[in-house]
Amino acid sequence: MTIRSSEITDRKLYISRRQFVQAAFGAALLPAAIPAAHGKKIDGYRQGSPFDVSEPRNSWDHITSFNNFYEFGSEKGDPSENARRVKTDNWSVSVEGECAKPMRWHIEHIVKGEALEERVYRHRCVEGWSMEYGFKHVKAIAKIKFVEKQPSTAWMRQVPQWYGFYSNVNPGVSPQRWSQATERRIGEFFQRKTLMFNGYGDQVASLYSGMDLKKNF
Repeated sequence: MTIRSSEITDRKLYISRRQFVQAAFGAALLPAAIPAAHGKKIDGYRQGSPFDVSEPRNSWDHITSFNNFYEFGSEKGDPSENARRVKTDNWSVSVEGECAKPMRWHIEHIVKGEALEERVYRHRCVEGWSMEYGFKHVKAIAKIKFVEKQPSTAWMRQVPQWYGFYSNVNPGVSPQRWSQATERRIGEFFQRKTLMFNGYGDQVASLYSGMDLKKNF
């Protein structure tokens, strides 16, 4: 039996359908494996920081391909694919605002005489996902501005009813968007209980002394 060409599904539609189904299942279960567009790992750094957590860390591909930099795309995997176009040579950071000596620092000034040290932290997002990852590269910072009053976050400006400034501190209260009581570690299927202060109570609880974290969540 000969099939007429008009009855054959267009290849572009077929490919799009496969991508849609893959994305739908990936969102419902686990993030699809995305080839990370990262370069070589940094060598010559000190390992074994007292700040490290004892939990198993996420894989290299997980932490380098799951990002929220919307300048490079709206999907989690877009930054790892598109950030390669960013030029990081001659990088510097500007220190300004309420400080005694505003100036621009080049990376050579910042790292001169300092030993690079790896630190592994718990990182959790109000979107409900978390990961164990190494200390971010300093080039993620472009400007430090000291101010007299606490600044408003992007979330607080756009949708203030969703999250308060301390939403990532107290999982015992539920912002209007969704509960912070549980989280899903990247690479895992099941949810886990969110820790108070993200598990860093010994280090940071004193910063919130006297605050009602049920009210000021």
